[in-house]
Amino acid sequence: MAEDSGMMIPGLNPALAPLNQRELPKIDTSAENGPDAKKLKEQCAEFESIFLYYLMQSMRQSSKMGDGLFGSSFAEDTYKDMLDEELTKEAAKSGKFGLGELLYRQLSGR
Repeated sequence: MAEDSGMMIPGLNPALAPLNQRELPKIDTSAENGPDAKKLKEQCAEFESIFLYYLMQSMRQSSKMGDGLFGSSFAEDTYKDMLDEELTKEAAKSGKFGLGELLYRQLSGR
């Protein structure tokens, strides 16, 4: 994993390297509409997805149910991490939590 590729999220499973190495670009929030407003909205949704991912990870760590009689394997943990990432992306896209929209309104001054 190269550390020069952008923002690194500490404590994230290395199996999720694409999520761990995402770079969040600087965005001009002064434009009302246009490409910068669209980028800002996308980045706010991405932030919501990452936030929900960490929330899901915390819930999984606090509840050791489902580890089975013999614990869990690396493959199972990796699968759960990938599942959590996809679930949180879809949850953020649905807009039902509203964190991304709230953040967008705050940053865009609307």
